[in-house]
Amino acid sequence: HRVTARENLITNHPNSNGLWYDVGNENGVFVNNRIENVGSPEGPFRKDQVWPSSNGFFFEISSGVLVAGNTFVNNNQGLLILNSDDAEIYNNTFIDSRVAFGRDERGDDADHFGWHIRTGPAVDARENHVFVNNLMVQTRNYDWPMVHVWQPAAMCDRLTSPTLKAMNNNVYVKQSEGNQTPLLLWSPAASEENCQRSFMQPSDFTAVYHYFEANSRLFDNYNGPLLIKDQAISADFEGHQAATTLPDHVQAATGWSAAETPFVGAR
Repeated sequence: HRVTARENLITNHPNSNGLWYDVGNENGVFVNNRIENVGSPEGPFRKDQVWPSSNGFFFEISSGVLVAGNTFVNNNQGLLILNSDDAEIYNNTFIDSRVAFGRDERGDDADHFGWHIRTGPAVDARENHVFVNNLMVQTRNYDWPMVHVWQPAAMCDRLTSPTLKAMNNNVYVKQSEGNQTPLLLWSPAASEENCQRSFMQPSDFTAVYHYFEANSRLFDNYNGPLLIKDQAISADFEGHQAATTLPDHVQAATGWSAAETPFVGAR
C-alpha cells in the first residue's frame, strides 16, 4: 500500500510493461516520471479490449492512485487503468502514447489466480476515475484513439454509468495533416454497435455527455508553439488556457506551487 514512484526514467522495454501496480494496491503515487519506448505506438490496438498492450504505467485490480506530472513518449499504451477504482490522472503529457481505462466481468466467478481478484474493487465498483489537465499529442497518423474507455459489449446493460467521474480541461493536439482518427473511443454507449461510440473532438463528446470535456480543446493540424527541450511544454502554447487549478493534494505530491498559473501537461 501507498507505494510511491517519483522522478524515475523508465525506458526501452520493447516487449514488456514499464511499471505495473498489480493486485491489491491502495493509494499509490506515480509522479514526475518519464516513460518512453515501452512497446511501440505502431504496436497492437484492438477496439474490443485494452490488451494485448505494452503499458508505460499499468494499474490493475487496485484502489486509488495519483498519476501526475509524468511525460510519456512513444509508448504502445502510455497508461492503462484496468479493473480498478479511484485513479486520478492529472497534468501528464502523452506523446504518441494512448491512454486506456478498462473494466470487465473478471471477479464475477472464481478467478484462475484464486484470491487475488478479491483484493481490488468488485465488478460493479470499478469507477470514480478522474482525467484532468492532460496533454495528448499525436505527431503522426495512427489507427488508435488518444483515449480509449472500454468495457465488453455484453456488459452494456449492466454497467450503464461511466467508469470516469470527471474528465475535463484536457488538450488534444494532432500535428499531422489529414488525421481522421477519433480522439476518443467510449463505452458504455447504449444503442451503439458493440456499446462503443467514437468522437472526433471534445465538443462532440460534450454534446452527448454534458458533464465531460466542456473546457477541453483540440488543436488539429497544429504546428505552433508546443514542445521544447526534453518534451517540456512551451509557456507560449495556447492550450494552457484550458487548464484548471489543481487540488491541494496533487500540488503537494508533485511539489508544484499553488501560486502557479494553471497549465496542461507535465512540468
